Amino acid sequence: MFFGTARFRGAYLDTDYIVRSNEDVVVIRIGLESPMVDRSLSRFKARSAVFITASDPLSSRRGNIVNQSAHRDLKSDLKRRKAHFLEGEGRGTDGNRPPKRSVLAFGVPRDAAASL
Repeated sequence: MFFGTARFRGAYLDTDYIVRSNEDVVVIRIGLESPMVDRSLSRFKARSAVFITASDPLSSRRGNIVNQSAHRDLKSDLKRRKAHFLEGEGRGTDGNRPPKRSVLAFGVPRDAAASL
């Protein structure tokens, strides 16, 4: 299900959400099932997962150093919450935007994810 803002809906739908699990690299797309996500949900005993980036919130570009720091903070917040997550990146299929470091976090409610 899509929970982004209407303004960016097209961009979110045209993005490949890349996740690294062990040695595998998996592409997740909104609206398509993912066996890897299903297996990870079972493995982490979670009912849901959220794909989160701390880079360029609301598409407001902030620069690499700020984004790297925000990504570290995001991972620290998830670790404090004892949330399981996998590293990844969001990559627009049009090539107009740089990839954004992200995580696929398991068992984090949507409202909690929005506040991270």
